[in-house]
Amino acid sequence: THPGRIHHIAMSGCQHDQLHSHSANGTSNGTSNESSEAHLHEGLVYCELPSWEDFTLHFSACMGVFAALVVSSMLLSSCRNLWNGEFVSRLLRRLVSDVSMSRVYLCIVALIALLVCVLHVVRFQAGDIYGNAMALGTARILNDVEAYSCFLHLFEVLVIWLFTTANSSGGIKGFPVARTIVDSFLLTSIFLRYFSGTQHSHFSFAYVASLRIFGIWNAFRSTLSICWEGVSLQMVHTGIVLLTFVFFTSMLLQQLESLAGKPWPVNSATDSQYPAQRWSMDSSLYYVAMTIATVGYGDLWPRSLLGQMCTIGIAIKGLYLLVKCSFGILAAVYQGVGGGGLYEKNTRNKHVIVAGNPSYQVLVDFVQELFHEDHMQESEDLNLVLLLNPGLESTLQAMKSYLNRVQNRRLQHRVWVLQGSAVKSRDLDRVGYKDATMAWLLPNLYSEDAQREDLDNAMRALAMLRHTKFVRIAVVCLKVEHRPLLTAVGIPRGDILCAGELKVGILGKACQVQGFAAWAAILLKNTKAPERLVNDLARPWMAEFTRGLENELYEVNLSKAYLGAPFGAIALDVVERSEGKAFLVGYIEEAIFPGDATATYVFPGRSVHIGNNEDKLCKGIFIAACREDIRQHVEWKNFAWSIVGAGPADAALKAGLAKQLGAPGLPNAIPEPLAVKGAQGFVREWFTIEDEKLSGTEKTMVSAAKVRASKGVQTYGKVSQFAAERLVGGVSADAVASMELAGAEGSSGDAAKALFNQHLEAQREAEREAEVVEVEGEIRKHERSMAAYARVMNLVTNEEVDKWRGLDMAPEEKDQDDELWGGAPPPAMTLWGSPKEPPPALLVRGGHALILALDADDTAEDRGGGSPTNNAKPVPCRKPGSRHGLMELVGCLHAGIPRHRARPLVVLANEVPYDWPAIAGIGDVYLVLGPPLSGSVLRRGGLQQAHVVVVHQLKPSVTDDPSTVDSEAVFACRLVESLITAAGKDIPVVCDIMLERNAFFIPHVLRSRTDGWRIRIAKDTDKEKADEDELPRDRKLHTEDSTLPFYMQTRFATGQLFVSSVITATAANMMYNPALPSIFQELLSAGYMVLPLDEEWTTGTYADLFRHFMKRRNVLPVGLLRRMDHVPEDEEDEDEGIDTLGGKKGGIAGVGKEFNEKETVRWKPRECPSERIVIVMPPGDMQVAEHDGVICMMPTRGKPILPPLEELVAPPSK
Repeated sequence: THPGRIHHIAMSGCQHDQLHSHSANGTSNGTSNESSEAHLHEGLVYCELPSWEDFTLHFSACMGVFAALVVSSMLLSSCRNLWNGEFVSRLLRRLVSDVSMSRVYLCIVALIALLVCVLHVVRFQAGDIYGNAMALGTARILNDVEAYSCFLHLFEVLVIWLFTTANSSGGIKGFPVARTIVDSFLLTSIFLRYFSGTQHSHFSFAYVASLRIFGIWNAFRSTLSICWEGVSLQMVHTGIVLLTFVFFTSMLLQQLESLAGKPWPVNSATDSQYPAQRWSMDSSLYYVAMTIATVGYGDLWPRSLLGQMCTIGIAIKGLYLLVKCSFGILAAVYQGVGGGGLYEKNTRNKHVIVAGNPSYQVLVDFVQELFHEDHMQESEDLNLVLLLNPGLESTLQAMKSYLNRVQNRRLQHRVWVLQGSAVKSRDLDRVGYKDATMAWLLPNLYSEDAQREDLDNAMRALAMLRHTKFVRIAVVCLKVEHRPLLTAVGIPRGDILCAGELKVGILGKACQVQGFAAWAAILLKNTKAPERLVNDLARPWMAEFTRGLENELYEVNLSKAYLGAPFGAIALDVVERSEGKAFLVGYIEEAIFPGDATATYVFPGRSVHIGNNEDKLCKGIFIAACREDIRQHVEWKNFAWSIVGAGPADAALKAGLAKQLGAPGLPNAIPEPLAVKGAQGFVREWFTIEDEKLSGTEKTMVSAAKVRASKGVQTYGKVSQFAAERLVGGVSADAVASMELAGAEGSSGDAAKALFNQHLEAQREAEREAEVVEVEGEIRKHERSMAAYARVMNLVTNEEVDKWRGLDMAPEEKDQDDELWGGAPPPAMTLWGSPKEPPPALLVRGGHALILALDADDTAEDRGGGSPTNNAKPVPCRKPGSRHGLMELVGCLHAGIPRHRARPLVVLANEVPYDWPAIAGIGDVYLVLGPPLSGSVLRRGGLQQAHVVVVHQLKPSVTDDPSTVDSEAVFACRLVESLITAAGKDIPVVCDIMLERNAFFIPHVLRSRTDGWRIRIAKDTDKEKADEDELPRDRKLHTEDSTLPFYMQTRFATGQLFVSSVITATAANMMYNPALPSIFQELLSAGYMVLPLDEEWTTGTYADLFRHFMKRRNVLPVGLLRRMDHVPEDEEDEDEGIDTLGGKKGGIAGVGKEFNEKETVRWKPRECPSERIVIVMPPGDMQVAEHDGVICMMPTRGKPILPPLEELVAPPSK
């Protein structure tokens, strides 16, 4: 026998026989007192060995109870109408539901069952069958605890039995047989041993409580959400199954092999063959474990026939459970690896969900933006769950590989990649949709079928809203015409981001405002320059450009002190308090009550009062590097924005100033004088009015003094008026006319005065006539040149048409041509929407925006635009192409600016856009049909006279290699720039691409003016670059360009690049700025212009410029256009020139200094656009250069004060 596991009987034969005799006497007599006295000795109790008679008694009683429950249930259910079974079922349904589904109750009964198992083990170990004594008090306590703990179980059994009987139809079907067997054996055996006074052993079926624990665990597991399912739950389930099975079978074997008396039915082995054995608990556990593991050392075996039969069942069932549990764990692991797991919720973290059909690149852009280091504090407790469609296995594996990179290790425990469908409730439960903070539905931005993508997302949004209505869903749709589908489903308009509308809106604004594409991308996407590139010597402009890269849009609750104040006063106060680090550009009136709409406003005007609606929460829209930089007025103090100041000296001026401007009513009713040149501020300050009064008085006194001095010289010096004015210094005619010349003597003075006035009037008339003649000459010259060009264009066009139609052919030639081609040429087809080609006058004048619409589907074969065969009938109308979003593009191009300042639009497309009829009635919109990549079509569109060229990619070029989606856009951009460079022009080319890494294939082309000092600098720079020491440096710079992020490349800095990842970044930033789509939609609907600095502006910081433009011109500066060769004043060297092309000090000595002395002009539209970078909302301490162009936002509710038109419009190209 094995030591420690098998105990030999330590009692002598007489002791063994005495125990059996006591047991027999006690059983036959039935007197508990005598048996108790026989076994009590000095406060100790000795238990008899459990016998086969005890086993037979308990087994028979348990089976009888089970049979009684089954038979009575069948009888009662068959006559359930007699005792109103429906009423009993309704009465007990709620109680049964609580008993079966309440997690608290299940935990309580599980603890009770565990207590029964523990008491069985304690009773066996403390007062076991081998003669160990147990205190009498301890035995009674254990018996009482075990019995009373089962009364709750008994109540549960009766309730469930009665409920099942009331719902049954009289058969065994639907009756819980397995549970009834376990309950019958457990309760009957425990109560029989406790209440029966004839049993002197510890025999019972109390270990059956382990099977009850297994049943309770299954019920508890069914109450768990599907989100709990996974490898961890499967491991717990496997442990509980194996532990309960091993404990039950080991206790059963130990009980069968330790019963005293003759084994039932027969002995399989005699004591003469094998020594007598008694099984302990640890030996039974050891034997069951070795049997399940199929080891079988042979040191222990069952003696009874029942024990041997149970061993066979244990071996079979144990192997089955091991295999089943192993496969369950493997399936859970495989499911988790394959995206079929679930999100394990963490009470400390919130989570968001991304569903839809996004591509790998879209997901990478979204993850990078959501967990950007600028949002580190806001996303500290945020987890992301990606629910990918089952067909996106390649995307799933690619995302797992992306998360396993070294630089992305911090995201491994924060990003969950699962597979499933957002339409299925089970998959939504797996990702914890009900507890999610927000959800996104993202499409594949590079898909060929945009309609299919939007329809699928609309279906997903409907399913998600039906599942849970209180989770915010942000949807990105590809086409703006599909927005009504989402609003009809129930998605608010503010939570819908239209990718096509955002893209064409930015491109439309880029046609009107230089650098707008970069300005918009920086505000919508987190861009931060690597530290190694900030002070790059090869790019001296990089340090200033990166100061604008850190800016973002933020929504922050507006201080209550600002409510009722004018927008201009609040904006200037924010700039002052934040030390130029934050700027207010708009505000949001967020709805508080259900049913109200949220309104968004961007720069309504300096005098517009905000925050007057008490039923809405007022939020400010700020541009800043971080939220901490935004500083506002404290709420508990009054914000002094009134006309006069708040000091004691200003108190006495309130009465007079109020009398001058009119008595105001409410604070928001203070009138503002008319907006004229020189007006100061949102309301005219008292000191400004006084300064103007003093200046006017001084001018009047000087003019009067000159008039009196001239009159005195004439009177006392006896000279003519002309001579007197020469001596005095000249007198204006207005001053003379306004003065009363009282006291003048003689008629000579009147004659001289009349002669002087006549001479002055004649001079003015001559100047006016000369100006009129000059203007008329310029007009006639321009008209003649345009008429000549139009005649040439018409002749060329008519000649080409005549040749194609055969109108200039002789009759013999026409017959031969018809015979050659099989018939006469077909008649011209009617075009969809009747588009107009640009007139020759427009092509001569130039200044238009040229759009190259690249669409792979618009081919002649697909749209019916090819030449018909000889048997084909003429097509009455040429089929249109796809939608181009022209309505949104034209709307953004013309929004917020006067109609006469809007640029004409020329679209180059292979087919007529489907949405062309919507803009056919808008003037200055033209179409040129033909391949956009054809040089002749580009010339027909007036490429060399265009103001800006936009390469708009409607659909990606889908090939086997995903990296080539931008191939057509890249080659179109290269072709256009080569034609522009060959013609000696400098026209900006804004390129629209899909992937960020493809920006390297369209490098920036720096074109310098051919007049002026730049050629001289370039020549000397070329000589320097010929040096051998410079060659490795140039090659190194070229190599580094391929690794730069797109927002650090020169082309992006000049505003000539747009990347579709901006759309994905906008969607991700909706987590931190919920109203971001509405904000940017308002920004696109506002007007923008690039203004030069005023003549009176000398020097100052950007904060000073912000105040100056806000007060003087009622416009909001949002950025600067700065030359690349600009060097801050603190870095200039007076002894050396500056190599503007090489970007370092050197070159010809003194040239840079001489240029800086000469070039003190303001910004002009005629300057080379490729030489200016965009600085978005520079910090307030940045110095403003005199040559900077200021990107200004026009007020949406007021009128700006703009400089003359000739300062804003570039002259026509020569």
